[in-house]
Amino acid sequence: MKFRAVPQWILAAVWALVLWLPGLGAVPLFDWDEINFAEVSREMVISGQYLQPTINFQPFWEKPPLFFWLQALSYHLWGINECAARLPNVFCGLVTLGWMARAIPGPGSLWAMLYAGSLLPHLYFRSGIIDPWYNLFGFWMLWYGLKALDAGHIRHFIVAGLCGGLALATKGPAVPGLVSITLGIYSLRYRCWRKSYPVAWIAGISIFCAVGLIWYILYGLKYGPQLLQDFLSYQIRLLSTSDAGHTGFPGFHGAVLFVGLMPASAFFLGAIPQGLRRDYWPHLLLVILVVGAFSIVKTKIVHYSSLAYFPITWMAALWLWERRNARIPAGPRIVAAFQWLFLALGLAVSILFLLKPQNFLPHIQDELVRANILHASPALRWPAVVALFTASAASFSLLGAHSFKRLQRALILTTLTITLAIYGVVPTVERISQGPVIDACLKAKHHGLPVYTSNFKSYAPYFYGAVMPPGWPHPPQSGSYALIFRRDKPFHIPSDCPCDTLGGYLVCLKLFNN
Repeated sequence: MKFRAVPQWILAAVWALVLWLPGLGAVPLFDWDEINFAEVSREMVISGQYLQPTINFQPFWEKPPLFFWLQALSYHLWGINECAARLPNVFCGLVTLGWMARAIPGPGSLWAMLYAGSLLPHLYFRSGIIDPWYNLFGFWMLWYGLKALDAGHIRHFIVAGLCGGLALATKGPAVPGLVSITLGIYSLRYRCWRKSYPVAWIAGISIFCAVGLIWYILYGLKYGPQLLQDFLSYQIRLLSTSDAGHTGFPGFHGAVLFVGLMPASAFFLGAIPQGLRRDYWPHLLLVILVVGAFSIVKTKIVHYSSLAYFPITWMAALWLWERRNARIPAGPRIVAAFQWLFLALGLAVSILFLLKPQNFLPHIQDELVRANILHASPALRWPAVVALFTASAASFSLLGAHSFKRLQRALILTTLTITLAIYGVVPTVERISQGPVIDACLKAKHHGLPVYTSNFKSYAPYFYGAVMPPGWPHPPQSGSYALIFRRDKPFHIPSDCPCDTLGGYLVCLKLFNN
C-alpha cells in the first residue's frame, strides 16, 4: 500500500504546536505588556463589555480590541490563566508557519524553518503580546497587495484590504501605514497602476475601511469622540517622547534585528546585494522603512520593529533557496556561526550565575536586582545545560552548512536551542525581575485583600490580584488592603501597617480591624 506524503504545511503546523504549546503557562505573565493585555481581556470577560477595553475597569484607549477579543475567547474556552492568555499567539504561530509552507511552494518550507529557528520570532509566539497577529496581518497586506499590483486581480485587492483592516483593528495605523507606503512606492516604480482597474482599488480600500474602522465608528457613536482624541494623543506621545522611560541609541532597532533574528539576519546580509531585483526590492524597502521610522520614534521598545521579521526572514530564505544546488557562500555562514557562538557564551555565563549567584552579586549595582536574586535563590535547570551544547553545535553546524541539507540540520539545532534556553533561563529571569510582586499579589488575593503599588507602576495587582469592578457582589474586606513598595525608592508606610520583605520590595498589610 502506498501512502501519500504528508503536505509540508501540515508538518509546519504540527511543528508549531510542538514548539510552542508545551509549558505555555508554566511562567507567570511578564509586566508590563503581557499582564496589561491579559488584564484588559480578563475585564472584558468579567464585565461583559466587549466594545470598550478597560484597565482597572477604566477606559483603556491605547489599543483597539481585536487581540483582546481573541484572548477573551481563549478565556471562555480554557479559563482565565497564563496559558489561555498566550494561546492566541500559539495559534498565530501555527497559522504563520502553515501559511509559509503552503503559500510559497519551494522556499516556503525553508522560510518556516528559518522563522521558527530565529530568536525573537520564536519567543514571541510563546508570549501574550499583540505583535505576532499585528505583524502577520500587516505582512499579508503587503504580500497580497504586491500580488494585486502585479496581476490586477480584484480578489487580491480584497484580501490585501481585509488584512490591512484587521491590522488596523488589532493595534493601530503604524503597520498598515508603513505597508501602504511600500505598496505605493512599488506601484509608482513599476507603474503597476496600469494593470489594475478602479473597481479593484475601490473594493480593496472599501474592505480596508469597513474592517479597520468599524470599531472606531461604533465606539465613537456610543461613547463620543474622546477615544480618538486620546488615541491620537498617545500615538503622538510615543513619537515625540520616550514613553515609560524606554529610550535607546539611534541604531537600537538595527542592533535588535541583527541579534534577535539570528541566524536569519546573517543570511539577510547575503541577500542585500539582490535588493534591486523585483522579488526582493519591496521587502528590502519595508525593512528600511520600519528601521527608519522607529529610529525616529523616541520610544525604543524591542518589539516595535518586529514587522521587519517577515521581510528579513523571507529575503534570507529566498536567497538560500536559490543556492540549494550550489555552495552557500562562506561570509553569511561565518557571521551566523559567530552569532550563535556568542549565544553559547551567554548561556555559559547564565549557567555559572545559576550555579554560584553569590559570586555575581558584588558586580551588580542595582539594589532591586540584588535583593530579588537573594529572594529568588536561582537554581540550575537542566535545559540550560543542554542548550549550551546545542548552541555550540549550532554554531559549528552553521559554519559548515555549505550545502542545503546541512543548513536544514543547523536550523533544527537553532530551534532546539531556543526552546531549551526558554525552559532553562526564562523562569529564573521572571523570578528575578518580578517574582516578589507576583507572590505578593497572589498572597493578597488569597486573603481577599485588594493590592496596590505605591512608588512604582505595575499591572500585576490587576491580573494577579484579580481586581473586580465597583459594586461587585463579593467585595474584599472593607477598608483593608495590601501595599507594595520598592525598597530602592523613597516610600512612606502608613501607621499600624505591618510589613514583610520580599526581595527588593516591602509588602504592607493595612487591616481595617486594626
